Amino acid sequence: PPLRVAYSGVAREAFDGDAAHGRELLGIGDEPFVLSVSRVEPRKNTLALALALRELPYRLVLVGPVLRGNERYLEAVRKAAPHLVHVPHLEHDLVRHVHAAAAVHALPSWYETTGLSTLEALATGTPVVVGEGPCVREYFGDCAAFCRPVSVTSVRGAIVRALDRSTGRECDVARSYSWDRTAQELLRAYAA
Repeated sequence: PPLRVAYSGVAREAFDGDAAHGRELLGIGDEPFVLSVSRVEPRKNTLALALALRELPYRLVLVGPVLRGNERYLEAVRKAAPHLVHVPHLEHDLVRHVHAAAAVHALPSWYETTGLSTLEALATGTPVVVGEGPCVREYFGDCAAFCRPVSVTSVRGAIVRALDRSTGRECDVARSYSWDRTAQELLRAYAA
């Protein structure tokens, strides 16, 4: 049967992040940090991210809950990143400020669909790191630094690339995935 794709979107509000407010919410100063907004669990590959940052001068900030049964995983992440800031919950309308404050948003997941938090990071102009995968390549193209989740070295290299070469197109890529566009795609699909 014919197939129609309705891409996930990013809300208009995501573009209005305030970096100073984000730092205030996290309780950290001007130091640069790498942010990951997601659940803390092995599938999101948070431990590899923490290990990748060991040789880089960036603090790791995690925003998201620890899935039940993954408390030991969080402890392993804490051990790998002693200066970790973990915020188990932040109201969604405040996340944009934390995105705006980050040097990079990294989600080196073993498997990811769209990565809505990655789209939201792009909306604030923040460079992003994502694990390789066909659907993330379709969304982010050359606007993201891709890594092989299996390799801490690859994750580290992607972070360095993202820091070194912001494309300047992050917001434009995010704007191309609006919820209005998604709604129109769905309406066209139902009409067909």
